[in-house]
Amino acid sequence: MLISDLNLFNEFATKVGNRYLATSYISQSARAFAQELPRYIIESYLIHWVLVGEDPNHIHARIRDDPETRYMNEILCYIYDKQVVDAVKYMYKNSIKNRHLVYNSNSDLRDYQLDRAKILLRMIWYQFD
Repeated sequence: MLISDLNLFNEFATKVGNRYLATSYISQSARAFAQELPRYIIESYLIHWVLVGEDPNHIHARIRDDPETRYMNEILCYIYDKQVVDAVKYMYKNSIKNRHLVYNSNSDLRDYQLDRAKILLRMIWYQFD
């Protein structure tokens, strides 16, 4: 945590009137932000995000530029079936969130499309395992 964040925390705790209640609120809010993001972010970034109240653009830039996302985009750019591409991205996001492969889809896919999506997801998932 940065010194400026410590000063912000002290101001916030003074407003709330209870340091423990302020800590609880900040941790719950940071966890809520973590659930919204597609990748794991360091807790100190999340706490900074809660204290400052701004969406840090450098975090989102780092998410888009990480090796897994670049590799996934390189593979999926050759797939012309948009339903399969969307299904792979959806399943990958859920797999990251659950920390294991999850084969669920947000759309109605035919059997061959679902099989393709599963194969692509496995290729992407095990590339960085």
